[in-house]
Amino acid sequence: MDNEKKLTKAEKKQKLMKLLIGFFVLMLILTILSRAFDAVMLPKVDIGKKKDGNLVYKLNGEGTVRPAEAVYTEVPLGYRVNKVLPTGTKVTAGQGIIFLNTKDLEEQKEEKKIELEKLQLAYEQQEYSNQPLDKVSEEEQALSNLEQAQKHYDQSLNDVDDAKNVYEANMNAKKAECDQIKENAKAALDQALPEEKEQAQKDYEAAVAQADADFKSYEEQQRQAVEAVADQRNSFKDALDQAENAREQAKKNDEYSKKNEENIRKAAELGQRIRKLEIQQKEQELAKIDELIADGGEVQAEVDGVITKMGVVPGTSTTGTEIVEIGTGTYQFVGTLYESALELVQEGDSIDVTLPQQKGPVKAQIQTIQPVGASEINASGDTAQADDGRTTFIAELPEGEYRISGKGTYSMEKMSDTEYRCLIPIEALHEDQSGKYCLILEKKSTILGESDVAVRVPIVVLKSNSQYAAIEDALTADDRIITGSSKNVSEGDRVRVGS
Repeated sequence: MDNEKKLTKAEKKQKLMKLLIGFFVLMLILTILSRAFDAVMLPKVDIGKKKDGNLVYKLNGEGTVRPAEAVYTEVPLGYRVNKVLPTGTKVTAGQGIIFLNTKDLEEQKEEKKIELEKLQLAYEQQEYSNQPLDKVSEEEQALSNLEQAQKHYDQSLNDVDDAKNVYEANMNAKKAECDQIKENAKAALDQALPEEKEQAQKDYEAAVAQADADFKSYEEQQRQAVEAVADQRNSFKDALDQAENAREQAKKNDEYSKKNEENIRKAAELGQRIRKLEIQQKEQELAKIDELIADGGEVQAEVDGVITKMGVVPGTSTTGTEIVEIGTGTYQFVGTLYESALELVQEGDSIDVTLPQQKGPVKAQIQTIQPVGASEINASGDTAQADDGRTTFIAELPEGEYRISGKGTYSMEKMSDTEYRCLIPIEALHEDQSGKYCLILEKKSTILGESDVAVRVPIVVLKSNSQYAAIEDALTADDRIITGSSKNVSEGDRVRVGS
């Protein structure tokens, strides 16, 4: 029994060999499984290589068709509109494009006839009011008053002299009268008897006193009469001075009046000229109404062409500011492109224009390139840009029939003038805070063997389009450039190349 349990030395060696072989087989299996798992978990990348050549730019966008020239039709003011021809209608010269209400035209005609008659009456009325009136000037009236005042003053001077003469004569006579009374009283005193002396003396003194009093009173009366005449002379002198001043003022007033009358006359003449112009304007309006009535209320096209703008709305009254535009001549395509494409597009370049009503694209030649306004057509470019980075261009279309304001698309291809030594796919271009770069693959030894590892290569981009970027030559012809991957790939990552 003990012998059976005991193994021979040969058997032990054989068993040990089996265990060792099993260990190496297990390690091989684990290694294979690890490599398979690593290959599955690694990002799968697409690769490309640099090439040389020119960049080809593909530009496209939208635009509209318009005539090369435009004629604007005058819209009469203040008339009700029955109907209009819509935008895009082809018309010939003399064809009605706006149809006015004829009943309204007749009513307007009667109203304007009344307005014209009122203006003519106002003109005649103003003509009568402009006639000069015969009148005495202020200076003439003042001069007459001055002459009258001078006469009164001269007469007052004579009156004063006469009063003085009368004063002296009256005073001399009064003095003689009083002296006689005194002499009579003296004689009576001298002739009185002695017993009558005392009374005679009293009578004498009373008579002398009374004579002196009468003389003094008479003198005052005569003096006042002279002063009254002198006061009247002074009053006439003041009146004369006032009349002289009034004459000077009247002369100035006449000058002012003359200027005012001249201004009034000129204003009246201007007023009449204005009335005359208003009459002419009203006559023209009446003539226009008569013309519209004769044409059946039609506003007619002046040229052959296509209506490109119709600012008149049926059912409303015209304001005279509506825009009615008729396009004539050749046709143009107006499109937009981004300013980033300006260095590629030049006047004279050809574009392919596709319009809904055309069977196929037509060739158009760019004539002008100019900044776009806020109201211009939107256009899409090759790359996303801000809306304010656009310009507009005008291209001449070949002869043919086109729908005005019809939207269409354009496209063109333009090759760069420069042939670049190093072009890489645009998908290979990356950028971070350190700058622009691309990733290439390099073989490196790892614990699991030799693997493809992503290596960063800084680059300087010269130009680019939607497919390629032209860079300063920093790569070799054998460099494998990562152009896409199943996962994000960073510098140093191990990757596997897709089939």
